Amino acid sequence: MAKTAEDVTGLPTVNNGGRDVQVFDWDDDAGKGLEGFSAQEQLIPFITVLQGLSPQLNPNKPEYVEGAQMGMLFDTATKEVLGNQLKIVPVWRDHQYTEWVPRNDVTYPDGRVIRGSSGGNGFRGIHNTLPSGPAGRALSEAVKKYGQSAQFRPIPFKNLETGEDTVLVDQWNLGVIYGYPDLTAETASRAMIAFTSTKIKAYKEFGTILSKIRYPSTRRPGVMLEPPLWAHVWILGVVSQSNNKGEFYNFTLRLNKGPKDPNHFAAINTNDPVYIYASEFYDQWAAGQIKADYAEDTGDSTVPQSNIDANDENIPF
Repeated sequence: MAKTAEDVTGLPTVNNGGRDVQVFDWDDDAGKGLEGFSAQEQLIPFITVLQGLSPQLNPNKPEYVEGAQMGMLFDTATKEVLGNQLKIVPVWRDHQYTEWVPRNDVTYPDGRVIRGSSGGNGFRGIHNTLPSGPAGRALSEAVKKYGQSAQFRPIPFKNLETGEDTVLVDQWNLGVIYGYPDLTAETASRAMIAFTSTKIKAYKEFGTILSKIRYPSTRRPGVMLEPPLWAHVWILGVVSQSNNKGEFYNFTLRLNKGPKDPNHFAAINTNDPVYIYASEFYDQWAAGQIKADYAEDTGDSTVPQSNIDANDENIPF
């Protein structure tokens, strides 16, 4: 029988976030080789919601994950299925257009078709939202041609470097700290959530709640302040929706209520390690050190998974 860490070292095997981790006596070598290790050496994974065509559900695909089901949250880096509810702490937010070769064909009202890649990672880059840039011009042309609703759907684009016909996706990003199965100092990890198409509504509902949160200043009597974005724990959930193309899943976001008083929401103490970790994550993002792991994203969080009509009011992607 193989010896455990406890047999060899006298140290126990501990449970960390639902995973058994062997503990060894690393004190003398702690941190060696990681000197100066920074956020610039890391990629931030996505938390996505698994849909009907997600490769993680297909046993014939290399991305298959045993036990994965439609409607479950998924970490694209660790390949972990995270159930259908997760505690998160929002930390930073931004808005961009991402460019993709869609997984499958995208059909427009005038008959134009953007041919899909039939799987694989189709990420081609990020574009800013300024009207004067290529994304702004493409958006303006799409709105003129297809109406105002075009801004929430895949926008026809041309990648001048590769010569490919691609699409731009309007994307609102939320950088978060999350923990599974619960959020603690030991389980806290960094991730990013992309809100596109039908998911944008969930993001804007989140923003509406944010706009109403105020606390009295402890230093200036009578002054109400906006707390930092990472002042509260939120619950990221999943809701089933459907349209004439079938069933799909969307995000929900709500404030986590306090354990002692269910009528109030739990604020995080500024001395809490999770709060400190979130603050550091924000500083890294503000310094431009955060890069999303698009290489691991198969498009579930951003790109249409099936042949769609780009004029459809309820596109499930």
